[in-house]
Amino acid sequence: MLYQRKVMRAFQKLFRDEHENLKPEAKIVLEFLCQEAGGRGELGNGTQPYFYDKENRFDANAAIFALGKRRLFDVICAELSLTDKLGLYQLTDDKE
Repeated sequence: MLYQRKVMRAFQKLFRDEHENLKPEAKIVLEFLCQEAGGRGELGNGTQPYFYDKENRFDANAAIFALGKRRLFDVICAELSLTDKLGLYQLTDDKE
């Protein structure tokens, strides 16, 4: 329990300012992680999941890899007490 609190405080110090708001750099990092981890719930192009190979066979390794990335994103959001994960991809306005 003590270790978990230390981890949470470390995430808070890295990502939040003295007023408990997300730092501008944190918003950029979280937006990136959201996109990379499928944080918006998108699995592939449109509604086609990318867990299938060219012969339309289920690819368990691809599914596990994608779910692992998503799990890590969810853990980071939990440590930061973020409830609006789906809005993360709109945190920054300048896309370059």
